[in-house]
Amino acid sequence: SPSPRAAPPLAAGAAATPAARPASNSGTSSSGARSGSGIPAAPSQPSQPQMSAAQAAEVLSSLDRLAISSDSAPLAPDAALALLSDGRTVAGVLTALHVPPDAAARSKWLSSQQLPRQLRLASQLLQHAEGRAEAMSLQKAIVDVAAAAAAANPPVADVVVAGVDAIRSAEAGLARDKASSGYTFICLDDSFRFYCEMLGIPAAGKQQQLQPPRQAGGGWRGVAAVCGALAEAITRAHGCVCAGMRGPALRQAEDLLNAVVGSPIPSQLCAVIEGSRADSGRSPGADAASAAALRALSAMVYIPPSRGAANASSAGGSPAGCTSEAFPLAQALSSRGLAEQTDRGLDADRALPDMVRKLVGDSLAASSYTLGVLLEWVRTPQQGGAASRLDFHALQVLRAGARVCPALAQAAVLAQAPEALLAVVDGAHGPLALCTLTAVLEGVVGRGGARPTPGSSNPAQMALAPSRATDEALRKLTGVLTSGSEDPRLSFSAAGAIAAYLRSYVQPPSQERHSSSGARSAVPPPAELLTPNRLAAVLRLVKYHPVGDGPMLEAVEGVHCRTGLFDGLVALIHSVLSYGAGADASMAALQGGWGQALASLVSNARSSPAALSELSPRGVMLLLEALHQVAQQDNDGVKILSGDAALTSLLLLLGERHLGALQVWPSTAGGGRPGVAQVINSTVDLIQLPLNSVVGAEGMEALAAPAGYQEALLREGSMRLLVIALDSLEGEELILPVNLISRLVLSSTQFAQHYIQAGGLHPTCIQRLMRETNAPAVLIDVLLVVSQLARVSKDNFNTYEPISKASIYSNIRKLLSHTDSGVRARVCNLVGNMCRHSAYFYGALDRHGLIQPLIDRCQDQDKSTRKFACFAIGNAGFHNASLYEALRPAIAPLVALLRDEEDKTRANAAGALGNLVRNSSQLCGELIRAGALHALLDTALTPERPPSAKGAASSAAAASDGGSPVKIALFSLGNMCAHKECREALLQLGVMDVIRKLSGSPDA
Repeated sequence: SPSPRAAPPLAAGAAATPAARPASNSGTSSSGARSGSGIPAAPSQPSQPQMSAAQAAEVLSSLDRLAISSDSAPLAPDAALALLSDGRTVAGVLTALHVPPDAAARSKWLSSQQLPRQLRLASQLLQHAEGRAEAMSLQKAIVDVAAAAAAANPPVADVVVAGVDAIRSAEAGLARDKASSGYTFICLDDSFRFYCEMLGIPAAGKQQQLQPPRQAGGGWRGVAAVCGALAEAITRAHGCVCAGMRGPALRQAEDLLNAVVGSPIPSQLCAVIEGSRADSGRSPGADAASAAALRALSAMVYIPPSRGAANASSAGGSPAGCTSEAFPLAQALSSRGLAEQTDRGLDADRALPDMVRKLVGDSLAASSYTLGVLLEWVRTPQQGGAASRLDFHALQVLRAGARVCPALAQAAVLAQAPEALLAVVDGAHGPLALCTLTAVLEGVVGRGGARPTPGSSNPAQMALAPSRATDEALRKLTGVLTSGSEDPRLSFSAAGAIAAYLRSYVQPPSQERHSSSGARSAVPPPAELLTPNRLAAVLRLVKYHPVGDGPMLEAVEGVHCRTGLFDGLVALIHSVLSYGAGADASMAALQGGWGQALASLVSNARSSPAALSELSPRGVMLLLEALHQVAQQDNDGVKILSGDAALTSLLLLLGERHLGALQVWPSTAGGGRPGVAQVINSTVDLIQLPLNSVVGAEGMEALAAPAGYQEALLREGSMRLLVIALDSLEGEELILPVNLISRLVLSSTQFAQHYIQAGGLHPTCIQRLMRETNAPAVLIDVLLVVSQLARVSKDNFNTYEPISKASIYSNIRKLLSHTDSGVRARVCNLVGNMCRHSAYFYGALDRHGLIQPLIDRCQDQDKSTRKFACFAIGNAGFHNASLYEALRPAIAPLVALLRDEEDKTRANAAGALGNLVRNSSQLCGELIRAGALHALLDTALTPERPPSAKGAASSAAAASDGGSPVKIALFSLGNMCAHKECREALLQLGVMDVIRKLSGSPDA
């Protein structure tokens, strides 16, 4: 980045890097590609200056000498600016490049030797004319010359190539100049439209069909030049988006990529390859055209990193700073500030690169011929640097396309791409070939643990079904995995390919569309994979410590790298453990120490974070799934996961650093909101594994966990992380986290305090959790949490006030009539606990109209709901008589419930009736008229029903705390005897006889 200074004005397409941002641009408008408009039409152009014939002849002679001179030594900036300002040079160039209207004159003019030189001169002037009025005139003149040469019969290939190269060279020069000043440049105004029209793609609004590329480009040489220029412009646009640039260049880069998405450019490039290959050896430039078209396709999917690259500031390379961002977990483990980590590229449309890749994949899937040519290039390695090798570009196109386009992956498998890729894994691009193989296989068999839908196997899936061919592929890959190559990327990439193959072994595809016997049985992997030496080799890879600043596979995949070095290795362990407990493959892996090594990888995250930093979001998900398999199949794995170090690492995944970085990671690569939800749920699932539920006091849940585990959860602030994580979840995604919160709150008052401190009762949070559209499991657990908070309220831990401030009364009213009986029962229990310790909520219950809906639940079809409704009504009348009038309609239902099938319900009903006279005689008359006194006497005389085996424990607990219907009925009768009206009625009903009968009863 340049040292601080006043930022120079920028024309369209120039922008500062994040380190050197311009304060403003020059206001020059861009007529480049517009978002969603396809290829834009050409804008109006300035009129051409006029000069006399004598002036023209004199200027042309001078220009010819100048052009010859500029060929040998490019114009210096000062010299170019002087020529642009002298009033004669530009006019002369425009005259020299003016297309003659007469056909014969035009033919002679196109064949002149001076014309290519004058085009090169115009290109050099154009390079230095940014922001000047002369720029558009020069550009239009060059375009007109190229178009005339292409339309000539026969086409004049030299002039077509010279015209395209003139635009391309001017753009390259501008890119170099901007890069040297810390800025970037995309393309000249309207050049993209020119390139597209030279490929036979009409501008937007023109009712024209696609033209054959050879015809539109004036022959294969012209097509090759256009493809090369297009590739460089697209590379610069991709680089600008991926490097996190800001300003006009970013907007133009996005416009260009949007125009690519809205155009048939990839399919037209496929047509170039098809046509030029057919003309190979017979037409000049055919081979160059097919190679250039491949490089243009590669430019659409592969962005070369500038990290340590020589082309970082070259015309066709990526801008400085175009490097892959660290994976979200690496950002969480980093010591850098969060703002510094997530400030890159937030202005850019991060989905655009994958949209372009998807378009390329779709085009290749629809062109079996082009796909076959790509595989032929893959099979034929070439000499030279990676950027010039066709096999390198073919691999990149296949890799990136297959990753986002399952149709291409399926077509590639049917075209025998796996065999072609396996044949070159020992070559110069071995890691790239293996990554490409993995992308192709995962596009067919699923990625990240996903499986094809049973009974719907397609031909590509059947082609990957376990067979001698796939066995042989696995044997070869296993050899690469354990080869001990100097390049560790080879072994790790081989692990990913093995894992992809194994998915078809764990769940083989079926030829039957519908099978009554379910999925086919798993097929064991080749024995060579699980020999002691191979098992030990995998352990060595798990213990490998990556080096370098960024993702190690960035050099293979380009920017942005979406595959971590450890992704494939974790996927391999996950695939083998997927055979399940007791399977030979899983047992061999666990006995070989794979499970413990994986658990140790998590435990050592803080002390040795390099390995976990090489896990992409998809790799993290596979790691969590594999750890779950380890915990289910290996007791030692559970012990490691319940240790402090492992818990700290798991909670790190729920932290703001990780979830924030994951949120902005593309959803197509395992990030975004779906990725956040998956990680939260998988992490919570692992955290709760060591927690075993037991029944505690008063039937409430308690937790039995390894020594110190709950204390570690408290110490590490797990509740705060869980509550914050809820903001990122919706619907059924809330089930697991809310359940863990519920279990923790019910197990310890300290967790209850942490829940409130974390904002769990903030109106925004709790009202969203109590939304009636949530899953019943979520609602039940949330109601349990709030109910427990109300239940444990004490002077030193007042929960009533924060519950009141949560304003959940409208939620309670709606949930009282919920369709799920479990929800109705738990909301009645909540109201009961809100009234348990004091009359704090009495007024609010009355104001918000909750009493009558609560009374209605006494007649609910669900027995638990009736039981808790009686409990709530009883507590609503316990502390004072302020709700007696509102509770008057409850008397008749409560009397009816004295004959309920459940002892606890009868006891609750009896207690509620007694509480309705505890504080006042206001309801005595109503109780007498409803037969409550007579019913209570009957209850006192009715023997308790013998409990079922299922309810024996709860009945015993109820009896031990004085909760039997007989005892509660007698207590309530005692409350009624305090009032004259009730006492006289009881005497008339023979209460003394009842007392005499019960005097010898142990229950009474």
